[in-house]
Amino acid sequence: MAFICDAMLDAFLDYLDNADKLHLCSAEPTTYAEAASTYSKGNVAISSANWTTANGDSNGRKATLAAMALTPSATATVTHWAIVKSGTSELIATGALAAQLGLTSGVAITTQALVVAAPDAVALS
Repeated sequence: MAFICDAMLDAFLDYLDNADKLHLCSAEPTTYAEAASTYSKGNVAISSANWTTANGDSNGRKATLAAMALTPSATATVTHWAIVKSGTSELIATGALAAQLGLTSGVAITTQALVVAAPDAVALS
C-alpha cells in the first residue's frame, strides 16, 4: 500500500505561501506571462495569511485560498484562476473555476474560495 504522511503533503502545499497574486483568466494559462498578462482580466494581492490547510474532501490534504475582493481590469468572461509569484515571474498553480464568471471592468466582485489539493499516494501495479 502506498503512503505519504500529511506533513509531507502539507510541505508541498506550503509552497503556495510564496505566491503574491491571484489572477482571474479568460483561458487556462500555462506560463507566467499568460497568467499575468495575456489571459488576466483582474488580479488581487494575496499572502500566506489567505491560505488554510486541512484534510482533503475525499483524501490527502488541501490548501484553500479564502474568497477575495477583486476589481476587474476588463469586461470579460473568466474560466480559470492562476496563482503567481510576481518577483520571480513564476506560475505556481492554475485551475478551472467552478463556473465561468462574467466580469465588468471596474465593478468589484468577491471570488469564490479556491482549492489546491494534494491527494494521497496510490499504489501502482
